[in-house]
Amino acid sequence: MAFLNEERVLTRRLQDCVSSVNPSLIDDLDGILTWLNPNEQESNHQMRPPSLRLKNGFKLLLDNKEIPSTFIELIREYLFLQTRAHFFRNFENVRSFKEVQKLEKYYEFPLKYVNLFSTDEWDNELNGFRAYLFSNNAILRCTIKQRLRQLILDDDFDMATKIYFWICQALECSLVYLILDILMDKVCEYAEHNMRGSYRKRYVVMETFNTFISKYWSSFANMLKCAEDEHEITTQIFNCFEKEFLRIRTSEIFEIFVANYPDSSPTLLELRNVLKSPEDFTHLISEFLRQFEERRMNPSITTAEILLSYVNAVKSILTVDTTGRYFQLLTNFIRPYVMERRDAVTTFLYAMLELDVSEISDPNVTSIHMEVLKDLARQLKDPEFTSLERFAAVEKNKGSIDTGFPVLFDHGKALHEQILDSFLHWTPEPSGTIRTKSNSPLLNKNLLDIILEIFDSKDVVINEFLAIFTRKLLALKYYRLDPKWLRSLKLLKKKFDVRNYSNGQDVSNINNIDVMLKDIKQSEELSTKMHAIPELSDKVYPKFISYLFWNAATEPFSKSTEFRLPTWLNNEVGKYARVYSQMKPGRKLHLFKYQGTVELCLTFDDGRVLESEVSFDRAAVISVFLEQDSQQGLTLMQIITKTGLIETTVKIHLQYWLDMAALYLNFDEGVYKILENYEKAAQQEHNVPVRQLKCKLRNIETSSETIDNIDDKQHQQFIDSMSRALPFIQGMLTNLGSLKPEKIHSFLKIAVPKEVGYSATLTQLETYLNVLVDEERLLATANGSYKLNKNTDPKR
Repeated sequence: MAFLNEERVLTRRLQDCVSSVNPSLIDDLDGILTWLNPNEQESNHQMRPPSLRLKNGFKLLLDNKEIPSTFIELIREYLFLQTRAHFFRNFENVRSFKEVQKLEKYYEFPLKYVNLFSTDEWDNELNGFRAYLFSNNAILRCTIKQRLRQLILDDDFDMATKIYFWICQALECSLVYLILDILMDKVCEYAEHNMRGSYRKRYVVMETFNTFISKYWSSFANMLKCAEDEHEITTQIFNCFEKEFLRIRTSEIFEIFVANYPDSSPTLLELRNVLKSPEDFTHLISEFLRQFEERRMNPSITTAEILLSYVNAVKSILTVDTTGRYFQLLTNFIRPYVMERRDAVTTFLYAMLELDVSEISDPNVTSIHMEVLKDLARQLKDPEFTSLERFAAVEKNKGSIDTGFPVLFDHGKALHEQILDSFLHWTPEPSGTIRTKSNSPLLNKNLLDIILEIFDSKDVVINEFLAIFTRKLLALKYYRLDPKWLRSLKLLKKKFDVRNYSNGQDVSNINNIDVMLKDIKQSEELSTKMHAIPELSDKVYPKFISYLFWNAATEPFSKSTEFRLPTWLNNEVGKYARVYSQMKPGRKLHLFKYQGTVELCLTFDDGRVLESEVSFDRAAVISVFLEQDSQQGLTLMQIITKTGLIETTVKIHLQYWLDMAALYLNFDEGVYKILENYEKAAQQEHNVPVRQLKCKLRNIETSSETIDNIDDKQHQQFIDSMSRALPFIQGMLTNLGSLKPEKIHSFLKIAVPKEVGYSATLTQLETYLNVLVDEERLLATANGSYKLNKNTDPKR
């Protein structure tokens, strides 16, 4: 109401000024007032130049010296009044900076054609609008700040500078803190883009900081109204980059410590410089343990992968933390989980000994395992970590040890002065520091010492090493032992210091290796002498062992059953036994039949030649088919009778010769025969159903368990025994998706309780998985993996 009254008063006074000179100009005055009025949106200027009549009206009224001087002042007051009225009616509807610009242009447009105000007068009026708008329109204020932030993040500094100075004009002050906040956001975004995943470059923080400063600092300095060489702010920017580097590296710490080691070594060295407080170390290690547990401590990960990850993690932590406090936390964290794995010690020793696939007797070790074992062996040999004393030396040079007191090494001062000085300047260790039990965790240690700490006791490692070493010596050819075995033996003796070892039996066991090595050396000497005797074959390489010393770490000498050697083999052994008694009067040899191997070369009528190195008992099974009364084939019971082996052992060896296409099973007659002509046998059986053909011709890939158990009843028993593991298989595939048989086999060996039992081989497991595929419970993928069939009832 007040506005309308004021508008009428001003209009009337303007009309009075004009009518006093020339009443005919009243119409021109009304037209001008309407054109100037921002509230008359239908008839005002509408952002278009004035008409010719209006221009003439401007001249007649504004340039007419007869009109009172108060007329121009009244026109200004009128325009201020109408502009303010329009602003206060519409300011709450303004939502963006673009709308603000549009509104300001709307108000300023008439002034391009009518010079009513000085520059300062109109700018002050606009700044008043801006201040009120920015202070009282919360939505606009938030929108402009977000727009300013987004423009800077998008590198549009021209528009951002325009908006920022508009805000400064509105508030009549500079918003340094607003720009600094956006600057920090820009630093975070730039660091995320340039630092994440960049593990192989050194000095990432400095390079990123330098490129950021060269690219953006001049624009920020312009908005902050500071010199480009303002070191106080640039130092804070550098500190912010360091914090972002630490945040990003902490989030990807598993990739750095494990997955990309040693390629991530440059990042590890930079982390060592950036980590400055115990809280930073604690947070970093805690996050790593969380990621390690999530990505490595699950049944689908093999023991070799876990140990390799552990070794990489230890080496990474020791690179970052030269005090050695924090790696012990990892060791304590992983030890319980590793010791639940029955193959943990064996896997570690395989890597330490650098065994190849031919030296590993475990049938569950696949090519994938071997690649991981090779990587683990390489990491264990890393010369940089053979001794960790250098890390302890670094800490001494820093002037502190774990107690927190400075090290006294200044010979230029009296001792009492050093002691007094140390107490006066002593600073307690921060509460956030992770403490370890060891006062000098790195002194006189190397990487192998640290790895051995994850095992419960030295007994476990020594006993397993003795078992592997004994098997190696028993299987040794030509008496030549790879030097790596002797190096490992010497290393373990040194590490475990057997002289101080409490368990007397274990001391005896590890020292027995010296006796075994001596037996091997003497065997070589005796063998050389025996090969000079004409009646003895120079293709026999006997080992003369002191069996009481070989029996400690293995069980090959406790076989409860004996079997009959093939005649040709028994004759050769007998000759050596007689010569030995002549060379060593008063001594008699006893043959451990289950430890010998023989190289066979079998020839067949179709020209095939089969060469194979087999055990004595396996050779005994194939040899019975060379006897005259065996030409028509032999039944399972006949083979058992002729060899003296138990049924289970005979079936295993028959399976081997069936797979090698040396034998085949005549299904109709129920006898095993030598497969002299494979092509002919295949042609004769081409009409036989596939399942029966697999039972008859063992060269075709089949399930060993199916072959061993010929009748359906025994085959069903195998399926029933494997079905106890089915819930575990289904659970794993439900949680982890598709997996290969090797992974499933590793999981079952660990997860299946002893009371349930799981003793199948990898081949038997694959057979059972294929049965489940035939039953449509599982699906086989193109890469050899298996997954659940979601279209099948899981209770089936």
